[in-house]
Amino acid sequence: MMKDLLQENGWLGVAFILTLQFVYTIWKDKNKAKENALSANTEAIKKLSKDLNRYYFGMKILAGERWTEIKEFIETDPSKDRDA
Repeated sequence: MMKDLLQENGWLGVAFILTLQFVYTIWKDKNKAKENALSANTEAIKKLSKDLNRYYFGMKILAGERWTEIKEFIETDPSKDRDA
């Protein structure tokens, strides 16, 4: 195979083809790593969301009738109360 490439393209052509193949392999591996990281982050966000829902459900159960007050307090942005 290399002999055929060498005869068809010469040394410079073979070097160029090998360089392109090397760059493509690096690019493909980098994209695969990004996809894996995105998958891992998506799973982590799903788990965090599930845990947060459990936490709020537990708070709602414990708060009972005062849940509306507590919910309002939680949803209030504390940075609005600051005088900067």
